[in-house]
Amino acid sequence: MLQKRLWRRCKYVIAGLKKMRYETVPADGAFDAFVKVPGNDMDVASRWLEKGHVTATPGAAFDAPGWVRLSYAASMERIRKVG
Repeated sequence: MLQKRLWRRCKYVIAGLKKMRYETVPADGAFDAFVKVPGNDMDVASRWLEKGHVTATPGAAFDAPGWVRLSYAASMERIRKVG
């Protein structure tokens, strides 16, 4: 049951990001999605937090510079509110 809900959230987040023209892939073995961002991933993560109240981890922390990592381990209600 939990796996179905998490998979639904993953598909929702990735579809929404693709609509915004972001290249996106789910992270292996986690409840996160990697998002390719233009420019410095640290700057993008800071801007998303400041302007959109979205917490993203810079990809450089995972040896993936140019990407940010977003969690979808929140409720669908919360995810929809942000999206």
